[in-house]
Amino acid sequence: MSWSPTGGAVQVFKASEVSAKLEHEGEVGSSAMLEANKEATTRTFQALDVLDDIYLINMMPAYDDEDLYVDVYTSKMQVRIKREDPGDSSEKLYTVAGVSDSFVHVPSFSSLVGDSCPGGETVGVQIFNVSAKRNISSLRFSLDFNSTLFPHDVTVWLRKHEPPTPDNHDWTTTLPVPDEEIFTVPWINGTSLKSSYYQWLLPEDELAITDLDVESDDKTGYYIGLRFGPGSNQTSGEIVNFTLYAFETTCVYFEENHTHLWQSEGCSVGPMSNITHIHCQCDHLTKFAGFVPPNPLNIQEALSVNILENPIGLILVLTVFASYLLSIIWARKTDRKDIAKAGVGLLPGHKLNPRKECQYVITVYTGFRGNAGTTAEVTLVLYGSRCESPPLTLRDYNRCLFGQGSVDSFLLSTEEPLGVLTHMRVWHNNAGFSPSWFLSQIVVTNRGTNATSYFLSNRWFAVDEDDGKIDCVIPTAVEEELTKFRNLFLARSSRDVNDGHLWFSVLGRPARSPFTRVQRLSCCLTLLYSTMLTNIMFFGRGDDFDPPEPLRMAGVQIDPPISLPQLMIGIQSAVIILPVNLIIVFLFRNSGTLTTKKCDGKKLNSDLGGGWLLVWSASFVAAFFTVLYTLSFGKAKAEAWVCTFVTSFVTDLFLVQPVKVVLVAIIFALLIKKPVEDEDPPPKTVGDDEDYIISDESFPQSDEYAQHKPGTTVTTWMRYFTINLAAEYDTSVKVPVEQLPDEKQSTEPLDETGLVEARARSAEKRKRRAAVHEVLVLGLFFTVIMLTAYGERSPLSYYMTQNVKKQIVEGDYSDVKDIESFWSWVQHDLIPTTRSAEWYNGRAKAADTVLQDMLTHHLEAVQLRQVRLKQGRLCETPKRLRRKTPLCTVGYSALTEDTGDYTEGWNGLNETSNVITTEEMERPWKYKFASLIDSFPYFGQHGTYHTGGYYAPLRKTRASSRRLATSLQKSRWLDERTRAVFVEMILYNPHANLFSMVTLVVEFTNLGAVYKGAEVVTLRLIQQDAILLLLLRAVLAAFILFFAIKEAIRLFSRPMEYLAEFWSWMELLVITIGIATLGAYFNAQGFIDEAAEQLKLSGSVHGLYKSAVNWFQVYTYLLAILICCGTLKFIRLLRFNSHVYALTLTLKRSFKPIVQFTAMAGIILVAFTQMGNLIFGTKLNDYKSMPSSLQSLCTMMLGSFDFDALVDGHSFLGPLMFFSYQVLMQFILLSMFMAILMDVYAEESQDPNTDDLQMVALIRETTSKAAWKANRTLSTVGKRNNMTATHAGTPDLDNRRKFSKVLKDIDKGALA
Repeated sequence: MSWSPTGGAVQVFKASEVSAKLEHEGEVGSSAMLEANKEATTRTFQALDVLDDIYLINMMPAYDDEDLYVDVYTSKMQVRIKREDPGDSSEKLYTVAGVSDSFVHVPSFSSLVGDSCPGGETVGVQIFNVSAKRNISSLRFSLDFNSTLFPHDVTVWLRKHEPPTPDNHDWTTTLPVPDEEIFTVPWINGTSLKSSYYQWLLPEDELAITDLDVESDDKTGYYIGLRFGPGSNQTSGEIVNFTLYAFETTCVYFEENHTHLWQSEGCSVGPMSNITHIHCQCDHLTKFAGFVPPNPLNIQEALSVNILENPIGLILVLTVFASYLLSIIWARKTDRKDIAKAGVGLLPGHKLNPRKECQYVITVYTGFRGNAGTTAEVTLVLYGSRCESPPLTLRDYNRCLFGQGSVDSFLLSTEEPLGVLTHMRVWHNNAGFSPSWFLSQIVVTNRGTNATSYFLSNRWFAVDEDDGKIDCVIPTAVEEELTKFRNLFLARSSRDVNDGHLWFSVLGRPARSPFTRVQRLSCCLTLLYSTMLTNIMFFGRGDDFDPPEPLRMAGVQIDPPISLPQLMIGIQSAVIILPVNLIIVFLFRNSGTLTTKKCDGKKLNSDLGGGWLLVWSASFVAAFFTVLYTLSFGKAKAEAWVCTFVTSFVTDLFLVQPVKVVLVAIIFALLIKKPVEDEDPPPKTVGDDEDYIISDESFPQSDEYAQHKPGTTVTTWMRYFTINLAAEYDTSVKVPVEQLPDEKQSTEPLDETGLVEARARSAEKRKRRAAVHEVLVLGLFFTVIMLTAYGERSPLSYYMTQNVKKQIVEGDYSDVKDIESFWSWVQHDLIPTTRSAEWYNGRAKAADTVLQDMLTHHLEAVQLRQVRLKQGRLCETPKRLRRKTPLCTVGYSALTEDTGDYTEGWNGLNETSNVITTEEMERPWKYKFASLIDSFPYFGQHGTYHTGGYYAPLRKTRASSRRLATSLQKSRWLDERTRAVFVEMILYNPHANLFSMVTLVVEFTNLGAVYKGAEVVTLRLIQQDAILLLLLRAVLAAFILFFAIKEAIRLFSRPMEYLAEFWSWMELLVITIGIATLGAYFNAQGFIDEAAEQLKLSGSVHGLYKSAVNWFQVYTYLLAILICCGTLKFIRLLRFNSHVYALTLTLKRSFKPIVQFTAMAGIILVAFTQMGNLIFGTKLNDYKSMPSSLQSLCTMMLGSFDFDALVDGHSFLGPLMFFSYQVLMQFILLSMFMAILMDVYAEESQDPNTDDLQMVALIRETTSKAAWKANRTLSTVGKRNNMTATHAGTPDLDNRRKFSKVLKDIDKGALA
């Protein structure tokens, strides 16, 4: 039977017609039947309306023919479906197809409904419902079209709680927005951003949402109505789809002063807001502004704080200033010394040729490497295209030459012009206590032609460095050589470190630079105070912002290291710091030298005075506000800032800044192929403003004084000690004491014989220094690891371990024999012990999370964990015995372990028809896998168990724990497939600050027997002296890094010899174990920190602390091995003793025969091991396996044995094995071993070592000689001080006039 929609509609209409006719004939105005017919007819017409939609939308969507229609008719009913023009409301007349020839008259739409539709709807108005959740929100509506028919007018009405009509609404507008109301923002590349024409914004003040407006679900309902204007051509046949976006927007900022809440005062939503961005217009700075405001400072409130309660800021400022004052004394003295170094020196006894083309200014650059300066006299010969110069010894008895990083200039001349310089020869006489010299370069300038020649060296002139030569020929550098990467890098890095970098240049400041050390140090003071101020101004401001969004590129996510607010903080800090400091540096660098005045001495010029004014004013202001900020912060925050600032400053100065200097030098050398020019002013001759020179005639010319003529300045004394006295004290050049320095000539380099002797003496000195250095380094290393190892250990650890064992392990735990006794122990011993519910005096305790001693707490509930066998048959009984015992079981192994998930009673998930909830799937019936990295296996007597398994943590109270244990017992959580149960807990004693990890193991074997084990590990995971221990580990890491670099150099220099040495392997072992020790410690510390965070969040910490304890144990074991190896290294320090040397050499020489002997002894030992295992393996515990049998035989060899047990094992074979083993091992093999060692020792003790054994004598001789020299020097200096005080000289005016005349002649020649 089938039924069509039209047929069904006909039946309904017909029934309604008949019923209505009967009611009408019966003169019934209204009845229930009539109302039911009316409702049925209405529903039928609604069904026909749905049919219309089906035809019009799906079958006739895009036809423009107005006469197109569809007729659906039957013998009883006709339906015409035709698309009408909604703008045409006139009446229509239609003919009906089919068997009927009737006409259908359709009246006008307005005559039927007027301006309203049924239900209160408005003609052409579409209604949408929206809601707002906050009373500070703004509403914004946006229209989006997919048609080209727009823009056209769209009228919008909005009404609260009820649908709007054109006559009844709360807000209305007409879109699009006029051009004069469009908001425009300039954008990049000359473009601009505009607000949308079809957007309507209702700001917060217009909406005015009150508490009475809020409906259910904390929402305020709104209805929005849309009607498209008459201008839109809706009869075109094009379907216009539009999207209405309604979104709620709010602009807020975080108020940090008082409320610490999000506020909206002063901010409003702008017209540029859309569904992806919010446009906020504020009359004050907020967090989404480009400028990050600093921390607020209430000066009046800060000044009223008691500084004694929070003195950390003032202490820091005063400490910095006190350090500045102490450093300024040293800097001033060093600047005075640099005055003598800045000028051009004239060689003593050298007659200057007045011809300018024969005059040369030679500038010698000594390198900045360690011990680069020399006490020897340097001689050079210039070679030109025409001729060569005589040997020129560079001397100046009024200043100390060729110091580390020094730049020394000399003016000299030749008889004839040399022409174009081609090369030079340089050497020194290897005199003084430190003759080694690292020459960077020599620059020679001809005063006549102003031609400058560069001679690049960058090498050592030393008998104990590089090739061991002190004589070298250096060619003139061409432009290609000057622009090589190595030369550019060395020159640039040297200049940046010693002159360009403000902090480093305080030590390495060039002597000719007008920027003195005192000025540089003062600039550092201002810079440091300014940095402190900006740092504290923005301290903590970067944490107020959300981290930057990660960058995703090609499937890779990159987290930006810095956010935009943090970048803005850096820029703002630089804007505050840089201008003042750059001005100060500029004024000091361009202030020139001190000007001489006829009146009261030397005065500063205006630039210098301005620089000092800025230094003191900027420093005072920055220091003052820094102290105010610390007072306003409070004590805790101020101390945190000081710690953070000092750490970051030291890290930046000593780690980051050197790396920056190196990177800048590398970039310069790679990209800018230009020689580095000297930015300091050219050297000037010694002027009248320098210290005067004491004339020789001002001293009495006695014979004794003439032999030891000292200087009157520091530099002269240094020259005296480094040249005169060095000639006496074992130098390579034997110069009589009576000979004066100006009489000593170095016109020729040393011969090879003298160099060989010098190299031999230098090698001896180097060995002595290396020995002393090795003793000091090893002593410090041993001290550090000892402090690290024992500084974190507590002597109470042993007693806490015994206390925990006494309370938990001892007692009924030993009575566990099976599963039932295990549950009995849990109920009556474990739970009462770990959940003590009352104090010792019987009073009830609020929280029963403490042991019976009332001092030890457990951090989390006691964990029960079991490992079990898989479901199903895992083995089969032999066929012959299947009738007797058809079932069998196996022992535990990783292959037979069960890792499946079950429901209660070990029922499989597919064995129940009920729905399994998440809670039912959790512990204790769900397997928890162990981490392969952070977990450590437990080695039991019958298996090795990983940390995975089925967990059942007990509850927090005694009663709930007992209920859980009872439930687990009833549901057979432990059954015949259980192979091991672990009881694990983490205990903490706050009074001793000690943690104990307790692990109790009950192994249920396939033999039916139960084996128990217990382990208690007590450690101090949280250290009280954490900072000190962290510093010790940092020093330990530095030692490991030092050893690694040292051994790497040795390995790559001579790999085969290195690997053949025993102590080389010991060093590699120390390095490897040291790295592993630090790695294990920091890994354990990471788990401890994570556990602390989980405790704050009330999360589970059992697994974290368990991993921390395991890793800390590994750290302790590695540290023990490291201490052992470090202690053994002391044997190497005793190699200078003849007996120790003989012992070490005996072990070395006897290695091969001992290895051969060990192989034979090992064969015998393995034979008796197998014999003992086979005979006594089933009877004696000491021989139950091969490892235990081997262990028993080794202890038997040391005298520990049980003879009665062997006799009980076998009355004949036991004694036979014992006596035969003792004869072979004790009387024969051990005697052979001693004979090998004694034979080698007797041979080696007759051959003393000529190097190591003589080292003690050399050190003793050097020490006594140094003591004699010090005693003699002190007595001689005392006599000379008395003589100098008696004969105090005056300035030699004749000498000054002679020197000034020479300078005038030079200046005249330069002007000519």
